[in-house]
Amino acid sequence: LTLIVVGLLFTGIGIATSIGDDHLNTRIAGNLLIDSFFFFGIGLGALFFLALQYATETGWYASVKRVIEAVSGFLPVGIILLAVTLLIITLQDGAHLYIWMDDEVVKNDEILQEKSAYLNKGFFWVRTLVYLSVYYIYYRGFRKRSILEDTVGGTDIHFTNYKKAAVFLVFFAVFSSTSAWDWLMSIDVHWYSTLFGWYTFAGMWVSAMVVIVLTTIYLKKLGYLENVNDSHIHDIGKWIFAISFLWSYLW
Repeated sequence: LTLIVVGLLFTGIGIATSIGDDHLNTRIAGNLLIDSFFFFGIGLGALFFLALQYATETGWYASVKRVIEAVSGFLPVGIILLAVTLLIITLQDGAHLYIWMDDEVVKNDEILQEKSAYLNKGFFWVRTLVYLSVYYIYYRGFRKRSILEDTVGGTDIHFTNYKKAAVFLVFFAVFSSTSAWDWLMSIDVHWYSTLFGWYTFAGMWVSAMVVIVLTTIYLKKLGYLENVNDSHIHDIGKWIFAISFLWSYLW
């Protein structure tokens, strides 16, 4: 799946750079942005859910922990795909998606001029690199300690994950909203919503939970995950049901 996604991405890059039709370039860039963010969001949603279990010291999820980690394992690939997509758009002065990247448009738009201190290429990329770096660092940390815990045992690593997860959730509470503003909401730069970040977060979370439960059911069908029973699957289903309400409410 990863190879297919990467192949499609670079195919899109080739088309976008070889065809001079601005409307076609915009359509391709837009599709790449939505696709890369969607799959990136699934990995990030799984990482958030993993951190949430650590921070709340939940016990029931232990049997499906590796599935959650596996879904979050797409995050490094998602980071690369999203970063490359954003770079392509930036090199095209916004590709008519981020019109605030086009100096000619900004000159004639008072609203864009007022927002230029925040919406400019330099600061945009500083924020983007901070978001992606923090997500990757915490993913690698959780994954490394999870594997180490299998061999070392004890409670020291557990409490380290507990503390790290609490800090990550603070970062995530801010970054999940501000990144949604930067990468998605700024497409319509004249409009804004104080709930947009939460709405995007809810969409990522529920999508990740759906992938987690489908993966769990599939692996059970293949004969793996012997300790996972119907109650575990039902618990994940409850999460999907609850988060669907959150998403619907925010929408």
